[in-house]
Amino acid sequence: MGEVGMVKKVCGAIAFGVTVMLVLTFGELPSASAIHEQDQRTDRRAAQHRVKKRKKENRRRRSVHYVCPMHPDIRSKSHGTCPKCLMNLVAEKRGAKAVRH
Repeated sequence: MGEVGMVKKVCGAIAFGVTVMLVLTFGELPSASAIHEQDQRTDRRAAQHRVKKRKKENRRRRSVHYVCPMHPDIRSKSHGTCPKCLMNLVAEKRGAKAVRH
């Protein structure tokens, strides 16, 4: 027997075992409508998760960081002055890479 045949046999045995457990626990198999409702809840949760993730990514992209022109290692989320040279922090250009020393 090949590996694929063995996997099919094991999966079939697991499915049978789960079915027997459901029948013994609930006295019947779950109805198709109950399975459909569960699938819909799972789909809604997945969609909500995708929306939250997209919003978080958009907030991160929109956020502006300020850097010192003389000391690129000095970064801030708000406008201010550099603690080393007291120059005004400038908005970082999008796509610019921070220089690390």
